[in-house]
Amino acid sequence: MKQINFLSVRHQLARPRRKRFLFKQRFSFILAAIYSLLFLLNFGVYFFLVQQGKKLDEEIASQKQKLETVTATETKIFYLKNKTRNLKQIFLTTQNHKSLIEGFFNILPAGIEVNNFTVADPGEVSFQGTAIDFNSLNQLLLNLKKGQFGGNPIYAVEIGRVFWNQEKNYSFEVKIFLYPLSKSVETDKGVVESEY
Repeated sequence: MKQINFLSVRHQLARPRRKRFLFKQRFSFILAAIYSLLFLLNFGVYFFLVQQGKKLDEEIASQKQKLETVTATETKIFYLKNKTRNLKQIFLTTQNHKSLIEGFFNILPAGIEVNNFTVADPGEVSFQGTAIDFNSLNQLLLNLKKGQFGGNPIYAVEIGRVFWNQEKNYSFEVKIFLYPLSKSVETDKGVVESEY
């Protein structure tokens, strides 16, 4: 008796299907592994970029703080340059008019800050200043009324623009005309002739 095996034909027909199935299964596993690697790589890049962003934020904050420090230093330097320029102007004026400067400092009471000081050649001394209170301003006016300025008699005094500012100080301008350095004095209100 001969045996007929119907399964062998089925096995032969199923073998290519099985190979295709195994190939698809392996391909799916490889594809899943590649997707997993790409996901992990994407997550790693994201995490790296987040860390870099934090470092950049810290660096920006550090640079801002340094810039604020530099800005404060620049402000101080600008302030000192202006003060130095004013002192240089006063120093140059002081060399030319020493007795007038000494007289100027003798009439200044405590509480007066001088912002601008000039000495004109024909005997005109002008300055701008601020007084911390009315008593300081009043004392300056009384000192001017005495009529002496650095060994020279005061011929006329012109006081302009006295006002109370937001810092609660009195700001003012003063021009002092000296005699005998000039026989006539020209003010904003006209020419004043000397009695001498």
